[in-house]
Parts: sequence; C-alpha cells; structure tokens
Amino acid sequence: MSVEIVDPAWEIASVIRKLVAHPASNEQTWTVFQRAAGANISASEHWELMAALNSRLLRLDVLVNTVEDKELDSAQRARIVQAVNTFANVLSPSQQVQTWTHTLQHHLKADDGLQLMWFSIIAKRYQPLRRVTDDERAELIAKIDETLTALETGQDIPRWAKLPLSEGLRRLRFMLQHLIFFGCESAIDLLLQIYSKASAIEATVMGAANAANAPGSGGPTFLTLLNCVVLAASIFWLPDQATSAFERYQGWYLKAVVENPRLPKPKTLLLAAPTKPADEPHEPETPNNAAIEPTPPRETANVDDRAQP
Repeated sequence: MSVEIVDPAWEIASVIRKLVAHPASNEQTWTVFQRAAGANISASEHWELMAALNSRLLRLDVLVNTVEDKELDSAQRARIVQAVNTFANVLSPSQQVQTWTHTLQHHLKADDGLQLMWFSIIAKRYQPLRRVTDDERAELIAKIDETLTALETGQDIPRWAKLPLSEGLRRLRFMLQHLIFFGCESAIDLLLQIYSKASAIEATVMGAANAANAPGSGGPTFLTLLNCVVLAASIFWLPDQATSAFERYQGWYLKAVVENPRLPKPKTLLLAAPTKPADEPHEPETPNNAAIEPTPPRETANVDDRAQP
C-alpha cells in the first residue's frame, strides 16, 4: 500500500498555487476564493474557511521559527516567514473585499508558493501528514452521511446530544469536500473534537459502567458513530512504518482512537513491516503479555488557533 506524505508547508503552497492560477480581474477576492474552491458556499462557511487557513498559517509560522535543521539557514527562514505573512494578508476581511487584481499584485505571489514547497522538504521531517486520496474521501463522506441519518432517526440518543454530534459531522464533511483549502490539520482537529464530544456524551448518557463495556453498549446509533470516527482516524493516521524517520506529529492521538479496545476495528491500513538485512542482529521478541508503554509526543509550542479578526 502506497502512502503519500505531505506537511503543513505543502498544504499552504498547494492553496497558493491553486489561487494564482486564476487570472486578474475586478471581482472581489472572496468570490475568486469560492470559485477556486469549486463551490458556492455561504458567508458563514466562507469565514470558516478563512479561520481554518489562519489557524494553519499560525502553526506553520511556529514551525518555521522553532525548527532547528542544518538545511535551514537564517536567510531562508526569513524568506519563508515573509511568504507566510504575505499570504496571511490575503485572508484578512479588508483584503477579501478588494479586487482580485489588487490581491494578486500585492499579497499573492507564485514565488511564495515555491518557497513553501522548498520548505516542505524540511517540514516533512517534523510534521508529516498523510494525504487523503479521493477514494478515501468519498468513502468517509458516505460514512458521514450514513451516520447523520442514523443520528437523526436514532432513538437511543437523547435529542440534546444529537445536535453537537451532527453539527461536528457536518463540518467535517464540508472540510473533506474542500480539503485542498481546509487541509488535513483542520480536519484532524475537528475529528478529535467529535471523538471527545462522543466520549463525554456516551459517559453521561450511558453511565460510567456502560462506558467501560464492550463496543455497542451505547446502542446501535453510537456504534454507527464510533465506526465513523474510527474510519476517519484510520484514514488520517500515518502508519508507523511511514513515519519511522519522523518525529511523531498528531498521529499519536489518532492512533489512540484507532487502537482503543472499546471501539470497533477498521480494516487494516498499515504498511508491511520493512525487512531487516540478513546481517543485522535481531531484537529479542516481546512476550505477548508484556505491557508496552506508548511513546509520549514531544511538547510543542501552544498556538492560538482562533481566526484573526
């Protein structure tokens, strides 16, 4: 199985490349964004798009300013920070109502995209993301639609609990439709919010005793929801073999969802384990009953993910 690895720099560079392909015009910038996204979205959805892009830029800015890599010197770091800041201006409310010609001339540069693509080579070593294929997106969107129907008609979940779960699923579905703009990071964040809400609601509704029982104890609707969550987590989660050369990034808690013993198991998406050379000494096997403690993630700088006004 082939897994394509991308990163936050690649995501933003792809958005820039998609936008600069649209020729200059007197249209307002927000209308070009919508056309580039391939959808006629509402005003609230448009600003959700801007918020998600701002969040990703903030994280990328932290990565550029904190990563220590021998291939990244101070001049290159400053140039990439400039590219991030220039694109951030495009997302401001004041620029969104400017003409597209003005945006192209002052805040959207094809060379900024090239700089970010170069930095992508370094970013992959520290914040790898798994690129979701079109088939995987279609499968997950279909599963979300099935889950939304189950939530609407299910009798085993109280009415007050349906709204936060269905709203989160609808937002995740919308992000998947426009993943080129929203990016994997934003979709992963939202997925984990859904998982947290589902866990809290299940514990509240079913009680702590039921919450500790086997999958499905919360009823068929919760089982459908958990199946959807596990499928999404398994799609975004990078298999261990694909990240062996990288520091762990986000995947550690996606793995916790996928391997949660209480949740239904998705189809296996792991890569085949690499074959060791014949002359390499073999490590002793770990007994089946031995406890293996997960490796905690490295602490990273906190970033305010709220959209900038």
